[in-house]
Amino acid sequence: MFTKIGEERAFDAILGQIIENIQSGELKAGDALPAERMIAESMGVSRPAVREVLRALELLGIVKSVPGGGNYITDRLDTWLIGPLSLMFRLNNGYLKQNQQLRAALERETAILAARNCTPLDAAELRMILARLDAAELESDRGELDKQLHQKIARWQIILCCTAC
Repeated sequence: MFTKIGEERAFDAILGQIIENIQSGELKAGDALPAERMIAESMGVSRPAVREVLRALELLGIVKSVPGGGNYITDRLDTWLIGPLSLMFRLNNGYLKQNQQLRAALERETAILAARNCTPLDAAELRMILARLDAAELESDRGELDKQLHQKIARWQIILCCTAC
């Protein structure tokens, strides 16, 4: 799964190999990562270097650390961007208007890319969610359907991006 690291910076190389294993499907949501010691030995790096990468991936929401139980690829890879963006806005004292502007820009571009590249089945599923959203009367139902719509678009977009890499 992992190979020796040459002359490149350890952090970047470790991170690159873990991401490559996720993109290739070698590591999937919910999978346990090998022990830090095993990763370090197979890559020829120090355990602190591996630990540093794992903590960074944990902050991004890509890896979940279980005390005494190891490190796992999160079950929610589709939400990895939420944590860093939330932190960025908090650190910069982000205002509601800025959040809404960012969301609108991201949603618009994601929807355009998804529309250009989605399959007929994807389009039908999105239209079905939209129809249910238009018909929903309860705010709680509308919120859940809105969430489904955005997750479907985001999940599909992540798959498109990963296959392009």
